[in-house]
Amino acid sequence: MFLPYLLSLTGFLATNCPEGTSPSLSNPNLCYFFGTQRLPYMNAEENCVARDGHLTTTHSVAEDIYLSRKDL
Repeated sequence: MFLPYLLSLTGFLATNCPEGTSPSLSNPNLCYFFGTQRLPYMNAEENCVARDGHLTTTHSVAEDIYLSRKDL
């Protein structure tokens, strides 16, 4: 399965997210990067790890809605 990947980067204050990333709504230390390539799951995770992050998961409906709208 090939899916666009979403990387969550930790260790940044949301107001200081790296360029090209979006701050989390619920965690001030979390930034999101929206990958534009379609990659198999393991390749997407490897790409995220290379950027000091991991594929993301959501833990609230609000965060899920926020992320799904950012991906438009």
